[in-house]
Amino acid sequence: MFLPGPLCLLRTGNGINLPAVKKIEKWLTSPFMQRAMYLVLLLLWLYVNKSNGNFNRLYASSTFGIPYAIIVFLPALLLGVQVYWNKQWLWRVLCGLLICFTLWLATLSLPSIISAAGTGANTIVWGFGVIGFTILLVLLLAFLNWMLLHMKPKR
Repeated sequence: MFLPGPLCLLRTGNGINLPAVKKIEKWLTSPFMQRAMYLVLLLLWLYVNKSNGNFNRLYASSTFGIPYAIIVFLPALLLGVQVYWNKQWLWRVLCGLLICFTLWLATLSLPSIISAAGTGANTIVWGFGVIGFTILLVLLLAFLNWMLLHMKPKR
């Protein structure tokens, strides 16, 4: 089947037909590489949430109404356990959390950011940097979702 434009890269039924993507998909199915990626994600998650050693912030309530410590340490615990065991049921929980976070970000955060632009004391100036950062964040989340979905353990 012929698909015009950028869609010609897609193969019907089997996903994307690019040699580099196929190599990455095969690379992500290796149990050792899966554990290494989970370890990198764990370290990145802890680094992003380290809060400069200020642990008082972890006891504050988040926008969900639960302590921020739970939001930080629950994914860290799941990633740490996945590094050790690499089980399929843990992978499903991690996929569910990441997909829920992505949907939450898309449905609640982005519309509120767009509607807040131009109102209030701290208006958002939609310059090249803000738009570029937003696009980068969306692409990063899309890549993390794609990568995690291809890291399904065999057992």
